Amino acid sequence: MATYSDPGGVTEVQSLSLFIMNGIAPGSRSGWSADQCILTYTVSSGVIQLTQDSGGEFLSTTATAETAQTVSNSQCSVLASLSSATIAGDSVTVRLFVAFSAEFSGDKQLYLSADSKEGTHDTDPPTEVGTYNVTASVSSVFVSPSSGSGSEQTFTAIYSDVTSQIQSVFLNLKSSGNNTLAANACKLRYDSSSNDIYLVNDAGTNYGSPITSGSTAVLSNSQCKLFGIGTFATTFGNNVIAYFRVSFFPLFVGKKEITLGGVDQIGVSTFSNLSRGTYTVTASPLAASQAFTLTSTPVSIAALEHLQIRPSPCLQTENLMEASH
Repeated sequence: MATYSDPGGVTEVQSLSLFIMNGIAPGSRSGWSADQCILTYTVSSGVIQLTQDSGGEFLSTTATAETAQTVSNSQCSVLASLSSATIAGDSVTVRLFVAFSAEFSGDKQLYLSADSKEGTHDTDPPTEVGTYNVTASVSSVFVSPSSGSGSEQTFTAIYSDVTSQIQSVFLNLKSSGNNTLAANACKLRYDSSSNDIYLVNDAGTNYGSPITSGSTAVLSNSQCKLFGIGTFATTFGNNVIAYFRVSFFPLFVGKKEITLGGVDQIGVSTFSNLSRGTYTVTASPLAASQAFTLTSTPVSIAALEHLQIRPSPCLQTENLMEASH
């Protein structure tokens, strides 16, 4: 996340750039953009560009913020679904979600710059703002929302393991005092190879029979429901993005800890029960009941006056016939 300020007003800002550099400074003659992770965000359109491996130019492929698109080079990948920009006063805050490759691991230098709509560089050269250590294993683990509340939610969880392909990923919501991790919890599992999804039993000892992602089937324990529709995953490189759609039962209300985990293809845990946030489960709102009011309305019957009963034509005919005899 990077924040840019302009006393003259951010409406004049055209684009914002983040430089994640591997031991050299932007603008140096050693080829500052080759084999680096350099991103540009266009404020008006949300288009994200990433420099190509050879440097000097951006890739022809772009991604638009808050969509399912990604853009990648050999150093990094940008997830547009979790990237956005927010304008407040004279500042623009850009959020870029970046996953790194194993080859790009190590200490990096961070630089920022901005361009105006007239094409001038408001920050020239780019300003160094800090450092970042890119790790070689499990470099990007993230969940959204990582806070909030509700009785139903779709959680977006991102998993990364650059040393081996991920076989299964887990998302667990449990009470903070629950030291058994999975008992009386809402622990979810997604298998990338088969698109099967699972829910742990109440005892936390086993997973029940799976359902397939996208199916109309539902899994339940005493804490939550996991829906086949709305639960799915996508992969790019060594990263898995999983979406878990769940609803909670009233007995599970309260603040829960969110943890993530995963195993590789041979069953070795590559990362396990990493705490990534909290979520407060609330009771499902009851449907508003209809209110009925019973009232007593007096009914009056008007008096009938001059009521006459006349014989029907049939009766008149019969009487005439009798009279003739």
